[in-house]
Parts: sequence; structure tokens; C-alpha cells
Amino acid sequence: MTRTPPTPGLRRVGSGRDEKRITSSTRPTPISPPSGPATSSFDSLDPQSNSLANQWWQRRATLQFRFALDTLSPPRHTSNVRPSDKRDSLHSMRQPEPAWSTYPSASEAAIEALTSQSPNPLSDDHVAYLRSSNGGEGEIDVQPCYCQLWPAEEVLTSHAEYEVSQYAPGFLAFGSSGGGELFAFDVRESGSFPVVSLPCNGLSPADALPVAASFTELTRHFGLAYSDSR
Repeated sequence: MTRTPPTPGLRRVGSGRDEKRITSSTRPTPISPPSGPATSSFDSLDPQSNSLANQWWQRRATLQFRFALDTLSPPRHTSNVRPSDKRDSLHSMRQPEPAWSTYPSASEAAIEALTSQSPNPLSDDHVAYLRSSNGGEGEIDVQPCYCQLWPAEEVLTSHAEYEVSQYAPGFLAFGSSGGGELFAFDVRESGSFPVVSLPCNGLSPADALPVAASFTELTRHFGLAYSDSR
């Protein structure tokens, strides 16, 4: 079998019956870049048209900016709204989110179990708070700066898990800071329920730090940010 010598200007594609020959005339012609410096579309316009085009782009940018402002601004209600109402509405919209979270009230069964099984006397204002909000959480403007009140169902369980009765007798824990401190009532004196903080690591009455004279006073600090300048 004799092989056909290659023809100048041809190249083979494929093999066997699928073999094809492509001549140099069928190859795509490369596109050469345009000669001379590149010019923008505005360069081909006369000065008056160029000025009109610039004005159009500036007008478009202005409209886009105004649209963005209207989108971010609060809705405008012009009917039956006094100027003072508008100021009050804007002021309320700028208020930060509440820094203290409340929860649905505790059930009477949970309150009864807490009061009947507690190893220490309970503070009446603490029990009254649980009837309105079964726990709570948020910032306080006194050390340790954050408070997590346990629900009525968890007060005695968490108190036992931290072994407060063993290492800090005379204290009843009812919450934590979420960062290594417990909130507890100092019930060593009858009829008095001052709120203190106890370190979770190495519980000791000697390490108790005063927080508030009562639970009611503690609630006045709920939702307020702590400042080092105090």
C-alpha cells in the first residue's frame, strides 16, 4: 500500500474514513487590531453633543442618588399628621432595640413548686417578677454587666447543679451572667434579700460582691448599658 505524499498547504484532521483535509485557504484569518490610538465614543462627538451627553449622565447619577435616599428614608405620611407627630415618629424609629428580653409568665404550678421546694426563703418581688416574665436576659449597668434570670422551673435545678448550698450556704442562686458569675440572694439575715454576684469557680461567701439592695432595685438596671465612667 502506497501512501500519498502530503500536499503543501494541506493538513490532516482525523484518521481513516473520517480523515479530512483542510487547505490553508479554509483556515480562519486572524483579526488584526485596528491601527492608530483607541478613541472613546465621546471623542467622535462634536463639543455640543459631548456636553449634552455629560449632562445626561450627571442627571442620571443624580436621579439614582435620590432614589437611593427615598428607599432608605422612612415612609412619608402627609395626611392628618402634625409636625410634632412626625418628630415623635422619627424619634421612636431611631430608638435602639430593647436591651432586655422578657418571656411569657411562669405557670402557677411552676411557682408553687419553686416556693414549696426551695431550701431558702424566696424574695416576694422575685416571685412576682416570674409571674409576669418567666426569666429574662440582657444588659445591666452594674457589674457583672449582663444578667440571665433562670425560669422558675430551673431555679432549684441550677442552684443544685452549681452546689451553692454546699460551698456558699445562706445564698440562693437565681441567675448567671453567662460569663462565670452567679446572681444570688444573700438570705443569711432574716427578712433581707440583697442581690450579690458569686464566682462560679471557687464558690465562697467571702467572694460575694454586692449588686443591688433588692431584686426590685436590680430590675431598675435591666436593659441599661454599663459604662466604665460610673
